Amino acid sequence: MAMQGLVPTCKRWVLSAIVVTVLSACPSAFTQVGPAVRVGAVDNSSRSVVSGSVSPRLRSATVLGAAASEDMLPNMSLRFSMTNAQSQALVQLLADQQNPHSARYHQWLTPETFRAQFGVADADLAKAQAWLKAQGFTVKSIGRGGQYVRFSGTVATAQAAFQTKIQRVSVEGKEHIANTAALTLPAALSNITSAVTGVDDLALRPRTVRRIVSPTSSSSLSPQFTSSSATHYLAPGDLYTIYDAQNLISSGTDGTGVTIAVVGQTDIYPADIAAFRSAAGLAANAPTVSLYGVDPGYPSTDDLYESELDLEWAGAMAPKASVLFVTSTDVLNGSITEAIDNNVAPIISNSYGTCEADLGVSELAYYNQLLEQGAAQGITIVSPAGDSGAADCDYKATSATQGLAVDFPASSPYVTGVGGTTFSEGTGTYWSSTNGSTGGSATQYIPEVVWNDSTSGVNLTAGGGGSSSYFAKPSWQTGTIFGVAITDDGTRDVPDVSFSASANHDPYLLCTPNTCTNGFYDSTGSVAVIGGTSVGVPVFSGLMAMVVQKNGRVGVANNTLYTLAASSYASSVFHDVTSGSNAVTCTTGSTDCASGGTIGYTAATGYDRASGLGSVDAYNLVNDWPLVTATATTPAGAASSRTDIAGNVSSVTTGSAVTFTATVTSVFTSTTATPTGTVEFLLDGTVMGSATLSSSGVATYSLSTTGLAAGTHKMQASYAGDGTYAGSVGAFTFTVSTAVTQGFTLTPTTTTVNVASGDSSQGIVLTVTPTGGFTGNVAFTLSSTSTFAGQLTLSATSLNFTSTTAQSTTLTVLAFTGGLDSQHSATAATGLVAGAFALLLLIAAPRRRKLATLAIVAIGAAVTVGSSGCSNSATTPTSIASARTPTPVGTYTINVAATGTVNGTAVTKSSTVKVIVQ
Repeated sequence: MAMQGLVPTCKRWVLSAIVVTVLSACPSAFTQVGPAVRVGAVDNSSRSVVSGSVSPRLRSATVLGAAASEDMLPNMSLRFSMTNAQSQALVQLLADQQNPHSARYHQWLTPETFRAQFGVADADLAKAQAWLKAQGFTVKSIGRGGQYVRFSGTVATAQAAFQTKIQRVSVEGKEHIANTAALTLPAALSNITSAVTGVDDLALRPRTVRRIVSPTSSSSLSPQFTSSSATHYLAPGDLYTIYDAQNLISSGTDGTGVTIAVVGQTDIYPADIAAFRSAAGLAANAPTVSLYGVDPGYPSTDDLYESELDLEWAGAMAPKASVLFVTSTDVLNGSITEAIDNNVAPIISNSYGTCEADLGVSELAYYNQLLEQGAAQGITIVSPAGDSGAADCDYKATSATQGLAVDFPASSPYVTGVGGTTFSEGTGTYWSSTNGSTGGSATQYIPEVVWNDSTSGVNLTAGGGGSSSYFAKPSWQTGTIFGVAITDDGTRDVPDVSFSASANHDPYLLCTPNTCTNGFYDSTGSVAVIGGTSVGVPVFSGLMAMVVQKNGRVGVANNTLYTLAASSYASSVFHDVTSGSNAVTCTTGSTDCASGGTIGYTAATGYDRASGLGSVDAYNLVNDWPLVTATATTPAGAASSRTDIAGNVSSVTTGSAVTFTATVTSVFTSTTATPTGTVEFLLDGTVMGSATLSSSGVATYSLSTTGLAAGTHKMQASYAGDGTYAGSVGAFTFTVSTAVTQGFTLTPTTTTVNVASGDSSQGIVLTVTPTGGFTGNVAFTLSSTSTFAGQLTLSATSLNFTSTTAQSTTLTVLAFTGGLDSQHSATAATGLVAGAFALLLLIAAPRRRKLATLAIVAIGAAVTVGSSGCSNSATTPTSIASARTPTPVGTYTINVAATGTVNGTAVTKSSTVKVIVQ
């Protein structure tokens, strides 16, 4: 699913996570705050860059050319930040709203009351609108919560107003428009603005895995929706049984009076949803549609399948709930924003997302602030954990290269992230031979393992999960689950819960155009089925509608979910998934994959990053929900912090120390206080120590690498937050290698040489390379098997090393014995040495100089022959030829030994050369 990010691999900037928890047992005192005027005179000539305004998703884009100047950008917005006082007051409110002993317990805000406390001052809004109009934009609306102002205009207007360049780009084969240069604003307006959205049309992706299954028999349709391979296709009745929702529905806890808002970015066909309900034996209950901005049409079949899936299954799990489809051209900038700001429902079901790195720290910060508004209004938001296993940024890849990553919005602490499982029937009997009134044939709960359908050479397909690279550990994600403590990794982990997600084994039935003309079957007897973590989103949203029906709005579900999991109700509420993993194949040498293999997480008892808390028993979840009270704690601040961490080196040898420096700052210029408190340092997920921030917001930690395995390691800095700032996380990757021992190596250019009997071999270059700072003399000795009847010569019998530069000597094998006569012996030896030296020159010479070198070799050969007194005849002089006794044909072994003194001890390196005399 995910796209490549702009965030560097070795250093990830991290965004704060608000800790939503309860306070102590006594009611908390609180101070009511309101907007403060922050904008002075707006001077268009004094500009500030909008941080993070170029999308990281453009890193892999191809620029196609300038965008048409007259093209409209219909859905732009200025997103506003809060003051320090507002941030602190909001986090206190969120804690009080979850504290049964507080006067503000479950006292949810409306958008208007949120604006009165946490919005931008009217005077500042007026100046922002005036500036927009002066630039030629059309102001369309002001957010009811006072967090943004919407406007529209042409590409030309936006380029001039924000002093940027907007171009046509290709991202993963699809054309988009986007600003490829940073946006700027008048400095006065930048004091209140966290982002400008809608200048590009890059939207999130749906999370679906859809396929059409042909009938297994031409004679009849299978009543259990079962193929010949015994794979069942899930109807609503199956989930009522497997996840124990049937008794709730039968007793009237069926979503009555509750609205579920399903968000999307497409039009739908209402007839498909009606066909689904009819095929499933459900009473008609058509969704209503709320369109914001420009009609999106049908941008892709994936968008259509996603939205129709969500509407069908949210309505199936809560069959009498009101389902509202909120749609726009952009699910995050449009649909989710409008659903929260208009407070349309107590539950938002969102099946879209992307990996955190594809958004970057600034975009995560302002959208997380939007989700925070939703929490204050008592909205439960549910999102998928992703479908690429633990490598969320490797969307539709066959091998992970981007490293471990998780999906946003699921990684936000204000969202419940849903992972994936697969039913594992084993030898058990879990299916009936007949269907119930709602299409089900399951007879009981079926054991689950982590969903992972990935196979070699195909797209990564597994349930998302892992550790956030931006959000710190929320306080509710701590403690002991099923007797095992949650890993203290300093980061927000996902998923929170999981549900069946495989599109191969027991996928979900689906009605889309041209399907479901005969119940769930089409005219050919085929059925449409679907999987992915996005299916679990509407399923859990439907179950939460039952919780809301009995308890009213509950806001962020995670606080109570984790409290239930740590209570005596855990085994009745949750199905702990302890088998399987979301590990996927990775490319050797890529991020988090130094040695190849796979990267990911394995299911285990208690909470794990492959299945979260597991799946749920709906009946017990709904009835046990009000029976727990969360543990009291003090929340951190709400302002968005950012943690950067760097090491003084990125590569060390074992035993060396590395000093890490963590710097914590504010994400937005509107919050100017210096962060205080402590930073935890975690090596590969294990806490190593902590340090207190200095007066400049800096903490350091020194790590000894003694005992660390060779390879790539990750050091994280997890900031705990203070009264102003929420926590945040940063990471730095470094490499440890085994210390190099002092000495040297001996390497021949070849270990086999052919030589004609009675002739001499080509030169064999023996290279000696110092290691670990070795210096000194290295001497050579030669020996051979006793049967070798020949001679061995070296161009140098010893080498002296004063630096780390490698040196060489040349071995020549003479395949004859008996020596030369006195007249020619000296000149022949000289010729051998000269020939070897010339060969060395030839080997070492750069390509452009080899021609000249060949000439030198030729001249040298001529001089050698001339000095030997040879005539112009090609015949070898009789006096030389008669002096040689050719070596018998055969194979011989030559031993070469190089000896030097290392730290006072003689060290010998040996090599062998096989000589084949022909």
